[in-house]
Amino acid sequence: RRGAVWVGTYGGLTMIADQKVSSRPMSGSLLGDRIYAVFEDREENLWVGSWDGLYRLTPSRFTTYSMEQGLNCNNVMSVYEDRVGTLWLGTWGGGLNELRDGNIRCYGATNGLTHDLVLSLHGARDGSLWVGMEYTGGLNHLDENRRNVLKQQSELTNAAIRVIHEDREGSLWLGTSAGIKKLQAGEL
Repeated sequence: RRGAVWVGTYGGLTMIADQKVSSRPMSGSLLGDRIYAVFEDREENLWVGSWDGLYRLTPSRFTTYSMEQGLNCNNVMSVYEDRVGTLWLGTWGGGLNELRDGNIRCYGATNGLTHDLVLSLHGARDGSLWVGMEYTGGLNHLDENRRNVLKQQSELTNAAIRVIHEDREGSLWLGTSAGIKKLQAGEL
């Protein structure tokens, strides 16, 4: 919101502001080295997903969320904030974690998702949540009742879904390890 660009790398967190790059390895500091996701919420908190958990950075303090605080897995791959302020965390091995009012609820292969290896998240215009999985997990679509309502697309189970974007017409564009795919009106 203030014009800075945050970049997560395998060497730490980098900020680009006023045409200057500020970067430093995070080893030995509060943050781990492998940064997978960076997200700024509506209150200007910076949420950083890394191999060892989720970090919340505010101007005055750091807050850590890990398995100790209730995450299913520390390896946070993606972060998304929905319309009501709930944070959704895609984890590598722990499924989908929902962080709301300090409480964590977990979704995975045992309660509705096709897999526990979540790579990408995208909030649809209708308030539902798209969840991109690693290879055999394909694409999941959670409705407002947190049910997976998408019929499994066999064409999506042979590629890791790393990015999900909804265009103006409502089509989904999926960046996968096997190229770009488009899902329009239920057809791939």
